[in-house]
Amino acid sequence: MEHGFLAIIDFWEPVLFSILDGLAITPDKGFVRMIIVSDSLEVVQAIQGDFTK
Repeated sequence: MEHGFLAIIDFWEPVLFSILDGLAITPDKGFVRMIIVSDSLEVVQAIQGDFTK
């Protein structure tokens, strides 16, 4: 839903972008695995690829 220039986004989108930022820097630090912890079921499902609206 859009109102003029302001778009309403889901609350979990910024969380997913933060996780993506973390995933982007892990190879530079030498990590080969990462554990992601979230208290949002929607975020966990989106990461797992099971999210449907």
